[in-house]
Amino acid sequence: MEELEAPYTQAITFDPDDFPKITETCNEPLRVGDELEYYCPMFVAGDKRGLRQASVLSVDPKDEIPLVLSNGECLPSDIKVKRVRVISDGELIDHPGVFRPIK
Repeated sequence: MEELEAPYTQAITFDPDDFPKITETCNEPLRVGDELEYYCPMFVAGDKRGLRQASVLSVDPKDEIPLVLSNGECLPSDIKVKRVRVISDGELIDHPGVFRPIK
């Protein structure tokens, strides 16, 4: 194959049958006082109208509704939340969170 006929990118070493699976999960516990950001389940994910922020009042991972939030909304455990502020030494500090499922 001539140089000009070669595709722009090639994944020569990629083997789709030998692709490693990511089995690690991040264990960032949600704590009372943390401030979360999430999309209300009534809206499509990513819809700005559904973006909410609330503080965690109670956490019970064994319950069907594991979080009690300051705004009164109930979130099922499959909703993804992002920690935006966390309690550290009794103070709320900003946190560069990412959206993760509640577990």
